[in-house]
Amino acid sequence: MHHETCVLMFSGNEIAEKIDPSTADKFGDWTKIKPHGESSSSSDNNTPQDLNEYRMVVFGLPSSGVSSTANTIVGEKLFQEGVTFDGTTKKCQMESRTRFNYVLKVVDTPGFVFDKKMRTAEELFPGLKKSIMLFPPGPHIVLVVLPLDRTNEDLHDMIHCLKCFENLSRHVVVILTKIDKIEKDRAGWKQEIFESENLSELLEFCGKRVVFFDNTSNSEQQVKELLDVVIKVVERNMSECFNTDYFSKKTNKKLELVLQDHEKNRKSVYERIQNFVNWK
Repeated sequence: MHHETCVLMFSGNEIAEKIDPSTADKFGDWTKIKPHGESSSSSDNNTPQDLNEYRMVVFGLPSSGVSSTANTIVGEKLFQEGVTFDGTTKKCQMESRTRFNYVLKVVDTPGFVFDKKMRTAEELFPGLKKSIMLFPPGPHIVLVVLPLDRTNEDLHDMIHCLKCFENLSRHVVVILTKIDKIEKDRAGWKQEIFESENLSELLEFCGKRVVFFDNTSNSEQQVKELLDVVIKVVERNMSECFNTDYFSKKTNKKLELVLQDHEKNRKSVYERIQNFVNWK
């Protein structure tokens, strides 16, 4: 599968790009930014019917700031935020707002929980399936939210399962949050992210389409930068949506293999621990 041109976008005016010259013509230049209009309100002369609509589902691990990110995108506190042991969001919620002369429809979803008892895509990803029902024919974009301080086995399990959806990766944009917690020089850590082994699988999966968010900030620039990437992806996909066809028997068969491998690996780790304990 071919991946999109590599680009990192930061909240603020700084944009860092990492483009392979041999693929630039093939994939286009993700750093060519389209001009945005001023932020629009419900009193604008343009009605939502006159504007381009972008449908996005926000997804991630529990307590990863998915709801906070959804609020940042719509520009209002419409989704319940908070940090709890099992995540705050319990069901899908869809909100629609007009911003920057675009109609933005956003679905907030419960966090991904890897459960070996679940055997189908519908069971493992009920939020993604529900989002299709909330704004048919489905989302243009799947936004995967990940805090910069959370790269662990849960992330790898989630990516392994998402990869079972054929062609889903071309709808994915990653939002890395909690950049306000980073004390390093920005020019240094942006390169570390490209080189990080913990993030390599995620970056490959999303074609290195990554936007950085500070959900404690009211800056509109980071949302404009996200929309620049979203527009490029939607145009490249010719407005094709993530729809119910993705929840196929082929997807379920791939998921079953992932679950089997996970169970084998878990048993292998347990056996190594037991052997060590017995040796002691």
